Amino acid sequence: MYKHLIFDLDDTLLDFKTAEASAIKQVMAEFGIDPNDENVELYSGINLSFWKRFEKGEIEREKIFEGRFIEFTKALKISIDTRKMSQKYFEALSLGGQIFPYTVPLLEYLYKKYTLSAATNGALITQKRRIAASGIGGYFKGGIYISEEIGLQKPQKEYFEYILNALGNPPKNQVLVLGDSLSSDILGANNISFDCCFVNLRGQAVPQKINANFVVNSLEEIPIVCGL
Repeated sequence: MYKHLIFDLDDTLLDFKTAEASAIKQVMAEFGIDPNDENVELYSGINLSFWKRFEKGEIEREKIFEGRFIEFTKALKISIDTRKMSQKYFEALSLGGQIFPYTVPLLEYLYKKYTLSAATNGALITQKRRIAASGIGGYFKGGIYISEEIGLQKPQKEYFEYILNALGNPPKNQVLVLGDSLSSDILGANNISFDCCFVNLRGQAVPQKINANFVVNSLEEIPIVCGL
């Protein structure tokens, strides 16, 4: 029986795609770039590729933040102060506390029965501000574990060992990880032998062989599918 639920944040509980689009549109407009959907998707794809490389240990965290804007402006063939652009983006994104419609009812229900924790690879200051803006921080009595703050990241086994230790080292079969990323949340859970739930809110293509105990397509399904 599960006693501890470890939730990813972005695109699991926090609506990162909406927050990202709002922030990058604001920054593009400020720097004279057309904030159209094509440019938003261009940035989003570049940003995602940098985070995937970070998860694989191919680049350091510091390389992400300005690097994605260097690549973005190169793709647009424009010359802009990418360091300043990165700073402006951080400021805009930190206000993005958007959550999915069922996030609060789900946490309200689970909070009464389980110890909830949050696990995120996002930037420290940005994530703290977004969590505060979202109003959901109080549900995580097991702790909020931000990779930049603890010096470890998903999908590292050591990252989840850190959380397990902070929770008092409960038996692993009492822990369930829930997240939207196969390469960080699900792989990370596999690395430490935690049960896991793939939260597929964006309708990602699911591989035929997925090492997840549960798969859900909406937050409403989590209590039913996961037996919570």
